[in-house]
Amino acid sequence: MNISEARDASHSRLFQPLVAHAIAAQLIQAVAFIHSRGIVHADLHEANILLRLPDCIDSLTPDQLYEKYGQPELEKITRWDGNPLDQWVPTHGVIPVWFGDASDTISLADSRIFLGDFSESFQPTTDVRQSSRTPFILRSPEILLEPTSHVSFPAEIWSLACAVFAIMGQRPLFETWFPDVDQVLQEHIDTLGAFPSGLWVSWANQYQYFDDKLQRVHGSPRRLLEDRLEDSIQEPRKQYKMAEMDEEEKQAFLILLRSMLSFSPDDRPSAQQVLESNWMQKWAGPAFELMKDNLSTSKTHR
Repeated sequence: MNISEARDASHSRLFQPLVAHAIAAQLIQAVAFIHSRGIVHADLHEANILLRLPDCIDSLTPDQLYEKYGQPELEKITRWDGNPLDQWVPTHGVIPVWFGDASDTISLADSRIFLGDFSESFQPTTDVRQSSRTPFILRSPEILLEPTSHVSFPAEIWSLACAVFAIMGQRPLFETWFPDVDQVLQEHIDTLGAFPSGLWVSWANQYQYFDDKLQRVHGSPRRLLEDRLEDSIQEPRKQYKMAEMDEEEKQAFLILLRSMLSFSPDDRPSAQQVLESNWMQKWAGPAFELMKDNLSTSKTHR
């Protein structure tokens, strides 16, 4: 089960705050580790962040497994043309079992993750790439606007910021129904302010979306990063009676996000610097340590 599926299974679409902190900490640690080995994952998003299966599954007998998770569900196989199946075709398929939980019911001891799908990963020192397979809405502006930009560690720091924000809250950082270059760039400016001059002049359609004062030409007023934190993290947590970020954490989180989402790739922190950040050290990291303590005493050891 990935964390996107866990969120989809929940009415609140939230992780409990300590669980969110622990997951975010592990993701930052994972990215810092692969970057330290010279590797860019290159497809960093929620569907590739996987929650570990319960360790206890290995010790269950088939009868115990069926009692806990239900009997296998069979689906009859038929041909579109109505003709009989060939003799080598099975008569039934088995529906995959759901081992997951809704995001808001996952305990701290159950919040271990691993980063999956390294099919797009590469080493920038030996493999120069100018295209990205990262979901459009998670790509950094230089990758969208500058065809000669190389996909490398700074572009992944941008994607990591988007993933951490989504883990901590209810909604993605950047949102648009049918993302194209213009709509994603509009979201960037809505959230973070004006592009540097180089990026601004690279965007051919900027004046279809913003005037000289950076006000939207059409639609609702801009939603700043602070607004999105309130909309996605603070207000939903308040609604579902979860602990909100206090003012100190909120400011530390915003400072970290703004650095990771710098429009200048050279100004973004390295993954190691994210790992050493104030927010990681004071909030996410301690939740990860508490998770390990819970794991060592958990009977289920998920």
